Amino acid sequence: MRLAIPTAGALTERSELMATIARRDTADGRRYDVRWRLNGEQRKRTFRLARDAENFQAEVESDETAGLVIDPRGGETLFVLTPRRGSTPGS
Repeated sequence: MRLAIPTAGALTERSELMATIARRDTADGRRYDVRWRLNGEQRKRTFRLARDAENFQAEVESDETAGLVIDPRGGETLFVLTPRRGSTPGS
């Protein structure tokens, strides 16, 4: 099982982890959180099985390395229409 949970200032075998897995226990059993950053925002996805979390971690890291990362919220960018100089409303 590969659980890469770096500590602050610790040197790890992989110096730049793109995704990490954190194990936690809940009332419903053990859970595995995969955390990664996308466009500066931290994302998290939770799995019941460590194997599923590791597979997802590998997928995230592989896509990042290959440059295939697509922001799923990319279409949510808001644009504001501003009138041209000298135009009048409704024309």
